[in-house]
Amino acid sequence: MRERTFFLGERYLAVRPHDLPAATRLAPCAPVRHLWSIVIDEEELCLDVFEAPSSEDIHSALNRRGASLDRLVSVRIVNYSGGWG
Repeated sequence: MRERTFFLGERYLAVRPHDLPAATRLAPCAPVRHLWSIVIDEEELCLDVFEAPSSEDIHSALNRRGASLDRLVSVRIVNYSGGWG
């Protein structure tokens, strides 16, 4: 079984609040999986989590869709379900 590789993308959203859902959507493009987005309204910032073989695959997929990121870094996903206690 291959190890899963994850990336965190950062992009700025200069849109009005009611436009955010459309602005955050990234269409699927194999072999890249867009897992979720986190929007920080006060910063007009969107953080996207991807699963892909490489960062080059993500950039290539986004370029084909006419989208881009301001920053992209490799990350580890830590699934912690132990609560805050």
